[in-house]
Amino acid sequence: MSSFNVRPHIQPDAVTRLGLDQVRLGSAVELPRSEQSRRNLGRSSTAIPQFEPGFEPIFRRGSRPAIPVGDFLVEKVRTADGEAWRLRCDAEELAVSTAGDDLLPWTVDPADPSIVYIQPGADAACTIAKPDGRGVVVVSEPGRGLFAYDFRPRTGVTAIPAALTPVRSPAPDWVTAADPAWLAELIRSRAQRRGPFNAAVSVGIWARLREPDPSSRMLALDALLLGAADPDLERPHAFFAELPAGVQRAVVEGALAHVTALHGSLDMLVAKLDLESPAWRDALLAALHLRDDIESALVLLRGAGQADIVESALRPVDRSFGLFVRSMPRPLRLGDARLQRIAEVEHDAWWSATPILR
Repeated sequence: MSSFNVRPHIQPDAVTRLGLDQVRLGSAVELPRSEQSRRNLGRSSTAIPQFEPGFEPIFRRGSRPAIPVGDFLVEKVRTADGEAWRLRCDAEELAVSTAGDDLLPWTVDPADPSIVYIQPGADAACTIAKPDGRGVVVVSEPGRGLFAYDFRPRTGVTAIPAALTPVRSPAPDWVTAADPAWLAELIRSRAQRRGPFNAAVSVGIWARLREPDPSSRMLALDALLLGAADPDLERPHAFFAELPAGVQRAVVEGALAHVTALHGSLDMLVAKLDLESPAWRDALLAALHLRDDIESALVLLRGAGQADIVESALRPVDRSFGLFVRSMPRPLRLGDARLQRIAEVEHDAWWSATPILR
């Protein structure tokens, strides 16, 4: 295993963002490409497998054998829209980080969190790491191809991937008797999931959807009249500000990954449109909740001045998905408590638009 600085295929600005200055890289493995992937190399794509409740994964394995890269097996699969790479190992959970001019679209198999699918973009790098810090970095470089390296922490370095860093959410401690049972359970369940993004989502849900009791409202009003900050409004931002920079970056990357998944959900919902299908309606509700997860994380990112890249990626998805929702031929009556609460506190949120709820 030699050091990073002899590797020609990874751009220097990706080193710190991906944590590669803390690891030792193995030899490069060039991943074979078909003519289609050669044509696609050099431009971004979101042709990754999409997984939604009630639907089968839209991929099939390629004919090539799996390629061993460190602890991972890498194999090409064909999707409905092109090709992707399937990376699997024996870990119970994986963390994904991206860097470069384009983000590599990726998704974790919901039935098996030890499997990740990626679709290389134009000029980007993507790491998939195990909780012990071992992993693989896949690099896409225009005109040169796709390369994979195995990596492991340097001797004496314990490198937990930022996306898997244990982060305790304080939001369950902030729940009061005034909060409805569904909201308290939602906050607790999200706080129990591993990783910074889920912790941020649970805190953001509390900040946006809680129902302050009368005494809290009076205290907030008194603070406002005195020109002071509402302590309840300050709690979420104080929590995020205390996180290390790498963990904050993991929240940004988690939000970007959810934007990619939201885009894929829209494509699937349009292609399989069936208002009478329970599976389709479940998939729609899951997508609306996913959008609200992103919004909950954005509460913290906006306060820290780190929301621009997420909002830029989200803008065209919001425009298309919002038009799709508002164009429903008839009300769906989903009857979801979370969407109803969003409609009460954020009237311009397309994911709780009236045609969905009534």
